[in-house]
Amino acid sequence: MKITLKNNLVKEFQEPLTIYQIGQKAFNIKEDDCWAGVIDGTVWPFDLMVDFDANLEFAGKDSKYAFSIINYSAALLTSFVIYNIDNKMNLITADYTKEGFTVTFESNKKISDFNIEAIKNSVLDKIKDKVLIKRVCFDKEIIKNVFKDNVSATNKINALPKEQGKKCAYLIGDYFLYNDYAAVNAEKINKYEIINIEEIIDNKKTIYKVTGLAQV
Repeated sequence: MKITLKNNLVKEFQEPLTIYQIGQKAFNIKEDDCWAGVIDGTVWPFDLMVDFDANLEFAGKDSKYAFSIINYSAALLTSFVIYNIDNKMNLITADYTKEGFTVTFESNKKISDFNIEAIKNSVLDKIKDKVLIKRVCFDKEIIKNVFKDNVSATNKINALPKEQGKKCAYLIGDYFLYNDYAAVNAEKINKYEIINIEEIIDNKKTIYKVTGLAQV
C-alpha cells in the first residue's frame, strides 16, 4: 500500500499498519501529533488499520482537529459519569459540537439528581486519574462474556441488530459507546466545564441535554 502525506512525501508498505504505527515507524511522528488520522477528509482513530492506498494527514494537539477530538473525549467521559449516576439511562448522543460537546440521554430520574458541580468534579477526577478511553473491536459473543455479570451492559448488547454483531466501541471501565470518531485518554483534557443541563419533555419521555466545553 502507498501512503501519501500532505507534503507529498510518499512511503510504501508491504503489510497493513495502524495510523499510529505508520506515524511512528515511517514518519517519526510524536505521540501528541498523532491523536488521529485524516483520510479523504474523514477523521479516524489512531488505531485504525490501514491496508489500502491513502492520502493521510496526522492530527494531534496542535491541529485544527484537536478541538473536536478533545471535546468528543469529554463527551464520552461525561456520559460515563452520568451512567454511574443512572445505569438505566438511555444514551442518545455523546458528541462534539462547534461550541464544545453535548450529551443527551433519557432518564426516569429528576433533574436534581444530575448536579452540574457533582458531574464536573467527577469528570475532573477521571482526568486527574488519567482514565483510559480505550477503543476496541469485538464480536458480539465475546463482549457478552466480558460483561456477563453486568445486566445493563448485557441488555444493550442483546438489543443490537444481528448485522451489528461486530463493532468498535470505546470502553471506559465497564461502560461502552459505539462510535468511530477519534478520542484521546482523559489526561489530554486540560480544561473542562459543564455549561448547562436542560430538561426536555418529548412524547412523555424525559430527556436531558448536557452542554459543555473542553480544551487542550
